[in-house]
Amino acid sequence: MARQGLLRGPKFNMRHTTIIEAALPFVQMLKASPAVKKISLGVIKPVSSGPSRKGGSHHITALILPTAVRFSFRGGSSVQQFHVFGPDLNKIAGLGAEDI
Repeated sequence: MARQGLLRGPKFNMRHTTIIEAALPFVQMLKASPAVKKISLGVIKPVSSGPSRKGGSHHITALILPTAVRFSFRGGSSVQQFHVFGPDLNKIAGLGAEDI
């Protein structure tokens, strides 16, 4: 289930304000971090559970790009990517290290 309109403020772009339920605590942690300057939420794509995903486990991956860190968050039945911007991309990627 996705939540809409919960994420507002100077760190969020206003193009997308919907986030998958599984990613909400992680994104709220990013929002509170002084290392993060901007969070750009991406579209939500449905995925099938399939036999290898029994029950649709949650999973997060991080990829450091030249200007941002791209996080991909997989919930029970959907996946969402978001880009996180700040001066120290390694520190931002490390914020999710315990979840990756």
